[in-house]
Amino acid sequence: LVFSKIKEKTGGRLKFMISGGAALPKNVGEFFGNLGIKILEGFGLTETSPVMAVTEYHRQIYGTVGRVVPEIEVGIQEVESKEFIIVQTHDSFNENYECAEGEIVVRGHCVMKGYWNKPFETSQVIDPEGWFHTGDIGRFYKGNLQITDRLKNMLVNAYGKNVYPTPVENTYLKSPKIEQIFLIGDKREYITAIIIPSKESLQEVFGMKEDFFQQSELFIDDNYITEWIDQDVKHFSKELAKFERIKNFIIKRNPFTIDDGEITPTLKAKRKVIEKKYASEINQMYKNWLL
Repeated sequence: LVFSKIKEKTGGRLKFMISGGAALPKNVGEFFGNLGIKILEGFGLTETSPVMAVTEYHRQIYGTVGRVVPEIEVGIQEVESKEFIIVQTHDSFNENYECAEGEIVVRGHCVMKGYWNKPFETSQVIDPEGWFHTGDIGRFYKGNLQITDRLKNMLVNAYGKNVYPTPVENTYLKSPKIEQIFLIGDKREYITAIIIPSKESLQEVFGMKEDFFQQSELFIDDNYITEWIDQDVKHFSKELAKFERIKNFIIKRNPFTIDDGEITPTLKAKRKVIEKKYASEINQMYKNWLL
């Protein structure tokens, strides 16, 4: 009944919508799918004219951006060795195919000739074989292309393991206790995080009043709250590889904001800004875990 009323607001005859420009949250796609309205998500860049892949109307795999479009090649390239994990075309599609993550590269008529009067910049993104390097990390999942992170966000731990923070953070964000999370671990032995708890959950479970969130201390030092969040951290860690799991965390009182310069207008974390701003607390977190 509720779904039918929502669908009426769209005019009642809407069958599908196109999504692009930013990642479509999986739960949003599922919600509209349950309404009987399909969202066809696509992926591409200005440099690729722009579409590289798009969801097919008859085949929804939420969390992916669809099948490679005709007459181009899309490859997944190992970040360090630059060896190809796979090269896929529209015709080589296999609905059961899955592969490891790597940088997404593309070659074909859709790729630009280059940046105007910028030969050096062009050489940095188009290699001698004509592959355009998107800077996005992804894989093929059930035949469809899936974007998992940006290459520049990649963390490489002290043992050389690559950790892509976005999918790891999204795993922990399944917890209703966590509103925001920021992963740390580049060149370090293990992963830690800055966690911002859900304000509503703190108010409901611990009876926190508004003045609690207006205190001058940036971080919360409360064993009960720490243990409460740690329950979910341990629970969702089971879904991750051991080197991706959070070993220690600190709890920030209030969310990262655009006004404080910590996130972009599209709500993406400014990693260098956050790591520099909270360097003292981050370093202390690593020292404390070793004690």
